[in-house]
Amino acid sequence: MAHIPVALSQDWQAVNVAARKQLGYYGHFPSYVSMFAEAGFPVSPEGELSDALLENLVVTGDDAAISEHFKKLLASGLDELLVMPIVVANAKDERERLARLIGQI
Repeated sequence: MAHIPVALSQDWQAVNVAARKQLGYYGHFPSYVSMFAEAGFPVSPEGELSDALLENLVVTGDDAAISEHFKKLLASGLDELLVMPIVVANAKDERERLARLIGQI
């Protein structure tokens, strides 16, 4: 199983802001801080997640790019994806689009 934060947007600045709001609390849990550091993405002393971590953690792009990413993950042997929507602009629209996209895989 893989936990996948997903933002249906190609605007990285907007994704970064939204991801920090929704994922920022992970920088205050010692177990996550340790895990991120071991993966090469140290968290600041204030608990701030780095841009590099977010760029590697959040799947972002248009519907086709995200669908392709999911398919690659499933083809790699993962049998379950825990998808976490990162809302950038319109929660209802983005969640509905993501649900449709997942249903088509």
